Amino acid sequence: MATEFIANDGKRYTRLGFVVSQLVSVLTKQLTPDQQFNIFSFASNVVQWRPGLVPVNSSNIDSAVQFATNLRASGSTDIYTALQRAFAVRLI
Repeated sequence: MATEFIANDGKRYTRLGFVVSQLVSVLTKQLTPDQQFNIFSFASNVVQWRPGLVPVNSSNIDSAVQFATNLRASGSTDIYTALQRAFAVRLI
């Protein structure tokens, strides 16, 4: 289902396209070097970008942006399993 809409910025997005644009914005503009992060995608399967939390640095940001921009809508949306896995990540 690729329902499109026009966001407040005047651009046309699919739902996933909008989420990806917002995620890329957070990754590139809002994270600070004293933070750690990870990304989980979820459809029929949950995919974890990295095995655990990673530091904010240019290499990790670039890789995370590439991961996010390669996301494609498919299958169901298993958010429950994604949240379980995200909350199970050990804090460093």
